[in-house]
Amino acid sequence: AVVSTQSTGMRDDECSIISGKDFQLPYPVDGARLSPSPTKENQESDYLIRWKDLLEEGGESLQKKITPWRLMTSSLELPCERPSHGELIVFASFIDKPTNLGGLSRTAEIFGVRQLIVHSLEVLQNKEFRSLSLTSEKWLEVGEVSRDLASVTAYLRHAKEEQGYTVVGVEQATNSVPLQEYRFPERSILVLGREKDGVPAPVLHLLDVCLEIPQTGIIRSLNVHVTGSIAIWEYTRQHLPTATGGA
Repeated sequence: AVVSTQSTGMRDDECSIISGKDFQLPYPVDGARLSPSPTKENQESDYLIRWKDLLEEGGESLQKKITPWRLMTSSLELPCERPSHGELIVFASFIDKPTNLGGLSRTAEIFGVRQLIVHSLEVLQNKEFRSLSLTSEKWLEVGEVSRDLASVTAYLRHAKEEQGYTVVGVEQATNSVPLQEYRFPERSILVLGREKDGVPAPVLHLLDVCLEIPQTGIIRSLNVHVTGSIAIWEYTRQHLPTATGGA
């Protein structure tokens, strides 16, 4: 069962309006507030001026992730709740390496995953985890389920029988379904295996379906973070056909 959960998001009193040239983003970073330095009136940098000119002229492809907020809109209301694009839960309790978990956290937050399950919430404080997560854990609901078979079995059965979830594993198995041929139910739990051994055999019997990512190369194994990210994107693609943005 879930031992504990970290809920994230802004408090009501942290919501604010970005307007004009002086603004503050209320995103917490290690307990502090991330506050861009206010831009003084009539002192825009040459870069911002050039960027604005290009935006108005059109015809050039610009990297949107560096778009200055105040050039995007004169008045932008920050959401008080993190948007979610479905009911996907990513079950990653079998994953050991903090770097893989940090990367999954980043992917999960970006694509609006409902919850990420890890074997211990202590990993959120790990430096290697944070080097890949880029503070995504602060905006993502993270739960803890021990990786022992009894706890995993109890959690997955409860999700299936009591909450109506479909348990989907990603593993090269004899009855695996190609990822591109599968339609994810909205309420899905994506089970990822161990870095070297994959999904444990006893857990395979708990899966409603086992998916496999088609490969053409000689190496027959993807990194678990990469595997999870591909599957998460496929779920997102199916349930958010109007997805916008870019890497």
